[in-house]
Amino acid sequence: MAAFWVSVLIRVGVGGVVVAAMARDGQVAGAVAAFGLGVAAPLVIEKLARLVPLNLDVQAALEPPPDLAAEPAPSGQGGQAGQAATGGGGNAP
Repeated sequence: MAAFWVSVLIRVGVGGVVVAAMARDGQVAGAVAAFGLGVAAPLVIEKLARLVPLNLDVQAALEPPPDLAAEPAPSGQGGQAGQAATGGGGNAP
């Protein structure tokens, strides 16, 4: 029963935040419109949350794609490190 009351409080809080944000911007003209937005906001957020997939494969997300992992690093493009060791700066006579 406690979970029910927590969910009710969360929905009322979400509705209140949405109405306050819209009222601050001047998008809500009257009390009836504010009530309607407050009631509809948690329902819309719930519908949007159901569209987003929540099952995430953590191992697959952390690993690089197979084609990038097998690709060797390009050689000869070290630039500064190779020039500093040989003394070649480009302006030497």
